[in-house]
Amino acid sequence: IIPRMITCNGLVLDTPNVIDKDRNSIPMTERRAIKRKELNEPPAGELHCAVVIMARSPRRDSPGQETGESVCDSQAVQAFFNNLMEKCRERGLSVAEQPLLRVYDKVAPVKLDQTVQDAKRRFLDMQEASKEGSPQKIMLLLVIHDRNDLNDDRQSVYGLIKSVCDNKYGVASQVVDASTVKQATGSGDKTIYYNIALKINAKLGGVNQAVEFDSESRSAEFSPKDAVMYVGVDVTHPTANSGIDISIACMVANFDLAATRYTNEIFAQMKGKETVECIEKQFSRLMTKFHEHSHVWPRHVVVLRDGVSDSEMLRTAFLELKWIRDSWKRLTAGDDELEPTYTYIVIQKRHLTRFYQPSKDEQGKETWVISFNPFEKEYLVLIPAQYVNISSGTVVDNVVVSPKLFDFYLASQFGAI
Repeated sequence: IIPRMITCNGLVLDTPNVIDKDRNSIPMTERRAIKRKELNEPPAGELHCAVVIMARSPRRDSPGQETGESVCDSQAVQAFFNNLMEKCRERGLSVAEQPLLRVYDKVAPVKLDQTVQDAKRRFLDMQEASKEGSPQKIMLLLVIHDRNDLNDDRQSVYGLIKSVCDNKYGVASQVVDASTVKQATGSGDKTIYYNIALKINAKLGGVNQAVEFDSESRSAEFSPKDAVMYVGVDVTHPTANSGIDISIACMVANFDLAATRYTNEIFAQMKGKETVECIEKQFSRLMTKFHEHSHVWPRHVVVLRDGVSDSEMLRTAFLELKWIRDSWKRLTAGDDELEPTYTYIVIQKRHLTRFYQPSKDEQGKETWVISFNPFEKEYLVLIPAQYVNISSGTVVDNVVVSPKLFDFYLASQFGAI
């Protein structure tokens, strides 16, 4: 075994040109982070929030633990909420002068349904009482919980929160862990608030950032004749001892020409099946939504498939692409002129391949040192003085890839660790 890293070449892709709502370029840092705080397009409406602080549930591993207490101190939550609303305003969201509807403290999981119902009723009453011509109002539920807490059925409280808010009452919700609240209020780290504001904006129908696709018109939208629909597909399987006998499949796709607004289809299927069995019907709905919003059919479909192992890759790709094509033919009555091109990419994140690059000095030159290595033909070899993480946007498609597959490695973001 030669104790030396394999050397290969990599290509660093050009930095994407991110533009604001006025089509001006947004400067980015060396790590391709966006410097400006303003969002591309905030939601059209005035934000009002209700805050729910969950109560702790009893734990089997801690029989003597006191139950019914809040997962987080109410004063810390109030400070967190005020700071979050301030940062939302800085991001460009329209926040009401008095955005807080009510704080619900020590809410047990069994009382969550009743709490959300009451919060929605208060919001609707306020909306009806508002004067004619006043700004449109948007409701958000901010829920503080403990990620390690379980409900009476020994299931995660997070799933219950999303089920009640999204499925039953149609209320947008932002769940924040109690440890995040303590960290943000204790350290004063503004990044936490800014990142949560990004999530809130997207959930309320806004657009965080847009990438320029047409350099001549400086537009973030594809031309209708080159419309692209990106489709993300994944299947989540239950753990061995969970007692759940179904798997959950999900498809997410953009429905606008700028690929900034997304819709999804979620459905259950037989446990352990990696291939999405109902993909025809769900894909047809996604395509219909794209056509209704953009008034064109996509000319290109890019499928980003997650969670497929090497042994199932070819079979899964063959079946799912066949079903997608069949769905398309039924949707367009077999019109060959409307059929798009298809690109199917399997994405794997859990691998053991790591890439590094030589460090550089103050002049930007790579630093190398001479090393003695008895395992090499020439005992004195040049090695980097120090290794650092590769740049974001680096693509490697040689030496360490499969000779049989069209595969490549992509570092989509800079590794901070």
